[in-house]
Amino acid sequence: MVGGVVDALTFALRLVMITPGNLGVYEWVVALLSSSVGSTLVTGLVCAAIYRAAGLLVTGSAGLISVLLLGGSRDYRKESVK
Repeated sequence: MVGGVVDALTFALRLVMITPGNLGVYEWVVALLSSSVGSTLVTGLVCAAIYRAAGLLVTGSAGLISVLLLGGSRDYRKESVK
């Protein structure tokens, strides 16, 4: 329940970049919001860090898979140079 409230309140923050990738800003806002709705500050920081790590893992995995798939295709590279 608390996670859903915090996620809804921080949706706009994910759209507006204050720092590159909102690194640090998102984590502290989630921690402050979660502490204001009944959780602890440390719990909010840990949850935000896990959320950030999961997002990076998914994005990085998709990027690595696409590089591996396109990197093995020699025809693709020859066509893109022309």
